[in-house]
Amino acid sequence: MSNREDFINTWLCEMPENIGYMEMFDMYEYNIHDLKKHNASITNIKDNLYKAGDRVINYWYEDNNDILLGMELRKESEGLVVTSVAKNPMYKGRPPFASDLYNEVLKDTKYHLRIISDEQLSEEGFNIWAKLLQQGHKISVYDRGSETPGQSLITIDSVEELKKYHQEDDTDYRDIQYILSENSYIAETRAYFNTRRLRELAGTL
Repeated sequence: MSNREDFINTWLCEMPENIGYMEMFDMYEYNIHDLKKHNASITNIKDNLYKAGDRVINYWYEDNNDILLGMELRKESEGLVVTSVAKNPMYKGRPPFASDLYNEVLKDTKYHLRIISDEQLSEEGFNIWAKLLQQGHKISVYDRGSETPGQSLITIDSVEELKKYHQEDDTDYRDIQYILSENSYIAETRAYFNTRRLRELAGTL
């Protein structure tokens, strides 16, 4: 696969849109129990944190066969795409927290994370990203719908700035994507976009 295709598959393939609040736990819980039923290869990362899958990857917290919190991701060549995050309603407001799970995924994979949720981003999904920003993670945004996405990457410095890119019922923001990188990987994230930017400016795409 070419570098151009890698960039498209990882960074340009979906469009999140603010959809308010949405409950996905029942569907997620079913999927995890179905994985276990069909003898999927499951790894115990630590304590009650588990992982399964290769191309489609799930991380989840479990206690006595009860799913507490989970995340499904799709692996692309340059990063992991978050397709869903779901928490057991019985554990709302108490640990484990989704931001902790994001941190564990970053530690386990050393990948960049890009958020999508079936082309839409819920308020709860946005709140997770805001908390990660407050915890000191590097978050960037870019416009995947732009004719020159390589030139659109912006590093976010505050939650108020992040809110500008998550506007309900505003189609101008449907193409905005969020990237989460560990501090040591932000330069590499920017390198992907700078390579794309050079090709855009040179007209070689």
